[in-house]
Amino acid sequence: MPPSPASTVDPHPPRRLAWLQWRRAPMGPHQRIRLGMLVLLCLVALASGIQAWRFDGLERQRLSDLRLHSLALAVNSTAQAMAWSAARTQQAGALPGESLARLQQALDHSRSEALQLDALVQGQQRRLLAAGDGNEASSLGEALEQWHRLRERLWYRAEALLVAIEAQQPARLTAAAQALQAQAEPASHAGVLLAGRAAAVSELLRQAELSHWRVWSAVIVGLLVLLILLLGEPTARAVQRQHRRLREQQRQMARLARVAQRNAHGTAIIQSDGRVEWANAAFGALCLQPAHQAPGQEFVDVLQRAGISASAPATLLAALASGARLRAELRQTLPDGTQRGLELDLQPLGGAAATPGDAVPGDALPGEAQAGAAGEICPSGGFIAVLIDRTEQLQREETAALLAHTVDAAGVGTWQWDLRDGRLQCNDRFLAMLGYRRGELDNSLNTWLGLLHPDDRKAWRAALDIHLQDPSMPCRMELRLRRPDGHWAVGQSCGVVIERSSSGRARRMAGIHIDLTEQVQMQAMLRHAARTDGLTQMPNRAAVFDHVQQVIDRAAQRPEEGYAVLFMDFDRFKQVNDTLGHGAGDELLRQIAQRLRSALRTGDAVRPGAAHQPGPAADRSHTAGRIGGDEFVVVLEGVAGRDEACAIAQRLMDVLAAPYRIGTHSVHSTASIGIVTSEHPANDAHTVMRDADTAMYEAKRNGRGRYAVFDPDMHERVARTLAIEGELRQALARNELFVVYQPVVGLQPLPGGARGAAPSPLGVEALVRWRHPQRGLVSPAEFVPVAEESGLIVELGLFVLRAACLQFADWQRTLGAAAPGSLAVNLSPLQLRTAGLIAGVQACLADSGIAPATLQLEVTESLAAQDDAARERLRELKALGVRIALDDFGTGYSSLACLHQLPVDTVKVDRSFVVHAETSAYHRALIEATIRVAQTLGMDTVAEGIETTSQAALMQALHCDRGQGYLYARPLESQALAEWCLQRAAPVAQAA
Repeated sequence: MPPSPASTVDPHPPRRLAWLQWRRAPMGPHQRIRLGMLVLLCLVALASGIQAWRFDGLERQRLSDLRLHSLALAVNSTAQAMAWSAARTQQAGALPGESLARLQQALDHSRSEALQLDALVQGQQRRLLAAGDGNEASSLGEALEQWHRLRERLWYRAEALLVAIEAQQPARLTAAAQALQAQAEPASHAGVLLAGRAAAVSELLRQAELSHWRVWSAVIVGLLVLLILLLGEPTARAVQRQHRRLREQQRQMARLARVAQRNAHGTAIIQSDGRVEWANAAFGALCLQPAHQAPGQEFVDVLQRAGISASAPATLLAALASGARLRAELRQTLPDGTQRGLELDLQPLGGAAATPGDAVPGDALPGEAQAGAAGEICPSGGFIAVLIDRTEQLQREETAALLAHTVDAAGVGTWQWDLRDGRLQCNDRFLAMLGYRRGELDNSLNTWLGLLHPDDRKAWRAALDIHLQDPSMPCRMELRLRRPDGHWAVGQSCGVVIERSSSGRARRMAGIHIDLTEQVQMQAMLRHAARTDGLTQMPNRAAVFDHVQQVIDRAAQRPEEGYAVLFMDFDRFKQVNDTLGHGAGDELLRQIAQRLRSALRTGDAVRPGAAHQPGPAADRSHTAGRIGGDEFVVVLEGVAGRDEACAIAQRLMDVLAAPYRIGTHSVHSTASIGIVTSEHPANDAHTVMRDADTAMYEAKRNGRGRYAVFDPDMHERVARTLAIEGELRQALARNELFVVYQPVVGLQPLPGGARGAAPSPLGVEALVRWRHPQRGLVSPAEFVPVAEESGLIVELGLFVLRAACLQFADWQRTLGAAAPGSLAVNLSPLQLRTAGLIAGVQACLADSGIAPATLQLEVTESLAAQDDAARERLRELKALGVRIALDDFGTGYSSLACLHQLPVDTVKVDRSFVVHAETSAYHRALIEATIRVAQTLGMDTVAEGIETTSQAALMQALHCDRGQGYLYARPLESQALAEWCLQRAAPVAQAA
């Protein structure tokens, strides 16, 4: 593939955006008039709306001012009433009780009216300030302040008189009454002044609003006048222009008819019913009849009588019936037996419907678009049919195709290069080698130069110069050309000059191109396979460790270039493998790898695995790889520090936490990420990876679905976890584990109304304990999470289930009626996903001989609500006859609305709700709603963590069926529980 020796312009011209083309489309006169009318009408409507709004505000102000005036009069009347009450008090015949009531009533009225008057006057002040009249606002404020002072004095005198009346002290009463009468007149006068000032302000504001209202009225009138002036004249001019265009179209139609008559291609107008309306001489010659005989005949019949047949006649008939555009190749058999190739272009006219997107640029006659729009050629619709003789062209194409097939059979591409204009042509085989199709690349030299690898251009130009100087040396070289997907196609190109000018200057070159991509790719694949994970096509363990070591060495030389290593493990991957199969697990890993690649590429601007280059651009290169199982590693280069690494880790967790679609299943899987940054330098990759792995396990220990940054203290915690795991394995073998039982009692009244009797156990819940030979009792919070993480929970859970079932059977034999009625055993998520769970439960029931209905298996709400496979396993357990309980309800992901979808018999209200129920109406309402919904669905309810009698009374008042907690008993060993049951059996029997 030959490029030019000289440098050229950029081979990638900017694309024309669709919105730019839309902006260039002219707007018609009627569209401009319509737009102008719409804008002016909107302005008039807006101005009218503002006018109405202001008029409404003016009316509200008027009513407010009237209210202010009436309140001022009422305040003065009240002050006079208070003075009158004081005068009556001094009269010897007045009753203290009557004076006290009237004066108190007048004082209350005064205060109520004063508050309303204050609000209205302050509203006037705000309106003055909004209007910019600060002086009037200050004057009104001074009047209001004077009235406030005299009003407070009046109220004080009235309250003093009330106190004197209540004390029934004549001397004090007379003095207080005189003081009140003396204060009433100034207060009344101040109220009158305030009312007068407020009335003046009201008139001032009203005049200002009326002025604004007149201005807006003038604006509306002006807009209406503008609407008349701007739309009337343009409309008349638009009508005149449209009339001129119609006359011009009529003249153009006449010219088009003459052009069609003299056209070398067969042209005919077809009516909507399929009959020929008009045909030119060329159409008659192709159809073997005079042109004047064609009108009135069926178009399809004319073609058939002329020996013209279509490859798909039904398509032609369908196009005529539907009015769609059709372009088809036809074959004509002449009377002498020779074949002629024709092309039919059938296009709707006038009222006929055209298929969107059918128009072919360059194949329409001048003015055809205008004629079709006006419908002048064929007012009744119809089509224009053009028959083109393609016989010679088809023969040339067949010959060229034969040569092309011959070249393609040889498996080589061919090219020709015109050195004069830089145009380059190649065959389809050459394009296929590069991954392009015909028409996707233009023939310009700049385009082909843009495909050539930059490192190959200099060598190719040197080979070209050698051939141009010495024609005996062909221009031969191995080249790399860019594919559409960004990869490089490798091939060997060889060409020679095939045409020169009279002076010997090269004019044209031709050559071949042999594809070597597969051969080169095979060699690269062999090298790549040794360092690539076959499932995800990401760097494998060896490649990741090498890259981490390179980053460490680079950071040692340039400490300012920070790095971070993210070690991630997926929390629910084993469950996917166990429930959906290893094929689904592999698909999950592939989708995880794709998300990692996309997230790093879009979020950090560099593709994973990009080679490091010195300079700013390389400071952001990040690499993702899979080191085995569901463990992935991301190496971040050029990070500023711990905060940036944590931000990227959080973004990756958000991306990876979205549901995965695997077949018909929606799978949720979160990532736990351990982070090591260059702030904790290390000398080798193994140390960094070990520390990142440690931090990842710390993230899992803290709840999964999160990240943790490594610190040296984690090693100690990991060592302790490993020690607990080892000791727990030994404890299972040495029988150091044992089971304790916490009673579950009834909360409803006992038979016969014996509410005060001690509650007897309706059931027990089995809990595991560990008695270490050196450390004593080990808290379950310390070893149960380790058992979950290590997988020992399956063996531990089976031990608890077997021991509890055997003990429950022994209680039924020895205690009789005092024995607990049911046994509850917890199931961990890992147990529920184990294939042998059903068989294990059946074996425990068979060995102990207890009834399946007396065994209750408890699962957490989050597991039952989220996991479809877990719900299916619960249904299998229910089929055995055992009961299912939903533990910790309210703390997970389900809701009361979906409670009926879960296969459970008992709902256990979590302890956190019970603790807060007495003080929190929210928690109490949740508990009450849970109990009502559960009982409606036929489920039992159990309240956990009852520790006080008030909590027990509340749960009983909420109609909870059963309860358990330290109020009744702590978890007891088997013998202690038997004694507890016997102690409570006797009082209950006596009460019965």
